Amino acid sequence: MDNRMIDRLLEGLEKSAENDFDLLESAGAEYFSTIELLEMRGRCREQRRIYTKIHKAVLLVGAGAPSWIVFGFVFGILGFQVAATFSLLLFPISFFLFLVGGLFLRSQFRSRGYLEHISHLIEWELSRRRDELERKRYL
Repeated sequence: MDNRMIDRLLEGLEKSAENDFDLLESAGAEYFSTIELLEMRGRCREQRRIYTKIHKAVLLVGAGAPSWIVFGFVFGILGFQVAATFSLLLFPISFFLFLVGGLFLRSQFRSRGYLEHISHLIEWELSRRRDELERKRYL
């Protein structure tokens, strides 16, 4: 192997190690200290909270997009042409924001299931360590 291949391999490993959640999933929670697991649990909870807020907003925008068409037709029937045009223009904008929001969530958080999986791995390992300490206490 020449040095460039080794350097590329090391860079790839460093990039994958930058994301603690991916490292935890691939290597296992047992290789992290309790302090690291507690910190990751806090970060995971925060990311789940942020994901939920953004997801709700994206769904609200997406679900509201068809209503702009209805408003546009109602305004058109009532003779409010400017409001009708504005409402009809908001439909593709809302739909576009819905798609962009979904892509943003996917790129930043993967999915809610991924965050829940990581959370379960951390909780399981912390529970295992807690049980192990309690067993040692009684021996």
